[in-house]
Amino acid sequence: MEYEQALKRIVTLEKELNIANTFISKFEEDSQNTTSQQTQSLYDKLLITIDSHGNKIKKYVKINKCIRKTQKLISQNKQSVRKLYKQTNIKLKNNVEKLITKLESDRLKYINDTILSHTLTS
Repeated sequence: MEYEQALKRIVTLEKELNIANTFISKFEEDSQNTTSQQTQSLYDKLLITIDSHGNKIKKYVKINKCIRKTQKLISQNKQSVRKLYKQTNIKLKNNVEKLITKLESDRLKYINDTILSHTLTS
């Protein structure tokens, strides 16, 4: 008797599972159809917008091209300026180092001359 009840319960659960699978499949199909219809609707609206505002979109595309070109030129200009500043900075640094060396040399020469003049006068 328990065995028969278990079999009936299994059969009932299998029927419910089939119904649930059918419902899920239908729901997934409806969802895909809805998504496809929404995508198509948006595409159609875009085409209508392009047709009615064609000139505006062409201007927008031209403006975008100009903006990209301008940004590219600005970037190239910044790189050139950085390179120029770097070269100038290196030259100035070398000049400063030469002047520091000359200053130290002149300072030592002055000290030597001062000491020599003191020894000669003494």
